[in-house]
Amino acid sequence: MKTVLMVILLAAAASATSPLRERSAKSARPGEGERPQVHGDASVARLSHAANPRASTLTPTLSPALSLEGRGGQTPVAATIRFLSVDLVIDSKDHPLAVYQLEFTASKDVTIVGIEGGAHEAFRAAPYFDPAAIQQERVIVAAFNTAGADKLPRGKTRVATLHLQVTADGEPQFQLKPSVIATIDGKAIEATATVETRRENL
Repeated sequence: MKTVLMVILLAAAASATSPLRERSAKSARPGEGERPQVHGDASVARLSHAANPRASTLTPTLSPALSLEGRGGQTPVAATIRFLSVDLVIDSKDHPLAVYQLEFTASKDVTIVGIEGGAHEAFRAAPYFDPAAIQQERVIVAAFNTAGADKLPRGKTRVATLHLQVTADGEPQFQLKPSVIATIDGKAIEATATVETRRENL
């Protein structure tokens, strides 16, 4: 009887270690019939992941704004930004200057960021202009003064200053077109209008 029982036990042990049983055991997931092997620190990470499956969704990423590399693995190059000021100058020759209207246009890499008045007391206040021209590359400025001839500028005088932001390395291009330049009583006079660039601020 003991011999029969021994044969049955040996047969059961042999069936438990059959190739099919081994493959089933190897394919089982941790916690489903097989304990994960422990190998130093790496096993701790595997065990933590098994305990918290959502940990795999917490992969750290670097936002595009903070990325050290641009598309294609190239480091992005920031645009060059600098500021400068230009003077709008009118030469009225021997005539007293009472009225002016000028159209200023710059190249596309230029943005107007500020406008101030001129050098002479008659045009010290900022000229009239459309506020929508700020942050653009084109503006029309105009001013007048009804004072007597002895209180108006003659010859070459700065009537306004424009403060500009430039976003290119090359030299910006400017154009100044006079619409009206007149003396007392609104009488048009022959005069010239030019743009003079000051030394760059930054």
